[in-house]
Amino acid sequence: MFILSPEFACGHGQKADKMKTESVLVVSSSNIKYGPGATREVGFDVKQLGARRVMVVTDPHLASSAPVQIALDALRHEGLDAVLYDPG
Repeated sequence: MFILSPEFACGHGQKADKMKTESVLVVSSSNIKYGPGATREVGFDVKQLGARRVMVVTDPHLASSAPVQIALDALRHEGLDAVLYDPG
């Protein structure tokens, strides 16, 4: 979170003492999870967001890779309807 000082927030040559309120700028971001085992937690995380049906989209060359299978398994383990998008 960033808080702007009254001097910065006033602008236009106004004096800070004339300002009755301060300005606040809040910057939010998405959570980023990484590290060993993070892919195995995707099912829990997505379920916490309220999802029931999930489509996993990946490169055709990676579709049969272990990380994609782990993600699908984690989603299904949490009772989510998870499908892998297949453009073919």
